[in-house]
Amino acid sequence: MYKISNTILAWLIVFLIAISAVYFGANNASAENLHFGHLLTVENAQTKKWNFQLELVGDYSDSQRFWVQRAYEISDKDMEFMYMLKAENGEFSNDRQSSYVKKGIREPSFGYCQIHAYFHPEIVNDHRFFKDPAWQLAQCYQLWSSGTVFYGYDRIQKDRSYKELIKSHFILKV
Repeated sequence: MYKISNTILAWLIVFLIAISAVYFGANNASAENLHFGHLLTVENAQTKKWNFQLELVGDYSDSQRFWVQRAYEISDKDMEFMYMLKAENGEFSNDRQSSYVKKGIREPSFGYCQIHAYFHPEIVNDHRFFKDPAWQLAQCYQLWSSGTVFYGYDRIQKDRSYKELIKSHFILKV
């Protein structure tokens, strides 16, 4: 049997606790990027020092508020993009699936802007789609800026009262 000295054992425990704190402690960080080499970047939605330019009106979680702000930044402050996100998803949730059912089958549209898995499998099937909200938002904005039609936004364009309802969820601070 190998005999491990108490000092080595103590340092090993401290090392494992430190690694665990970095890995599991991401929930306690303050809206910063935590880098694990070049392998993984995690953006955390927990913060106490928010200075958002775009506020949400209504009962939204800290995470929803954070990701709406990130979407605003990713889109270079494109309010029409923000209205589209609200009209498409409603919940500002990166893992939401469409609730639309046709012929007993639920539509395979997912994420912040309800990207359809049939029309954009390269995005929805990417391993980052459900795990990296910032990546997903960047893909949404790329589709948006390249002219992809989003049905929620199409409804905004056709129904003025619906657009006013969607706009009422945002307050832009100057």
